[in-house]
Amino acid sequence: MQRSYVEATLSYWGDATKNPVSTVTGQPMIEINEAALWTWDARPYPDFPARADIWSDAANWRLGHWMGGRLGQVSLGALVRDLCRAAGLDDTLVDVSELSDIVPGFTVAALESPRASIAVLARHFGFDAVESGGKIVFRKRGRAAAMTIAPDQLVGNGQGEVMELTRGQETELPQALKWQLVRSDERTIRFTGRQTRDQDIPCAKLVILSRPDVASYGAGFGSDALL
Repeated sequence: MQRSYVEATLSYWGDATKNPVSTVTGQPMIEINEAALWTWDARPYPDFPARADIWSDAANWRLGHWMGGRLGQVSLGALVRDLCRAAGLDDTLVDVSELSDIVPGFTVAALESPRASIAVLARHFGFDAVESGGKIVFRKRGRAAAMTIAPDQLVGNGQGEVMELTRGQETELPQALKWQLVRSDERTIRFTGRQTRDQDIPCAKLVILSRPDVASYGAGFGSDALL
């Protein structure tokens, strides 16, 4: 959140059309090159907030205002844009404005194309790539509906109904998801978590997933969406 705020502030006031120049001094209203960030903490990251045995306010770091441990990260949009550049796409052909998540780190464990790396990120962060207006637009899932299409507005192929709903057997669906990922703020290499799903019929199926992104302290994993 802090990094997104800093980027938004610098981007807005860095635009000369939004930062008027004084008719008296000839200087902009806000000298963005002289801007400084507040709330730097002398306590070193990741010991703060990891060392709760030393600092009693360590739990406040997750939702607090401290800058330590937050600026050395990258936005999901910047990462996807960089991967698109690696694939030979110009920035004018890509729209990543909706990808506001923060990625502390990202690992590529095998030789793969930029498209494959983006597909992995799309799965874990929940977004899709669509073609719109001559651009590749990356859009978050779960957005508000853009329009409503009634069944009588659909065109079938002349065989059966225009819509078909298929329900999978609950016994074929995973009961639990187990994942592994790298933690950037602890001195451990891997962190393992588990998410279970409520269902009427018991099932012992377990899905094990290795995530390529690096998680920071107190980060949520969104595993319920994957189930």
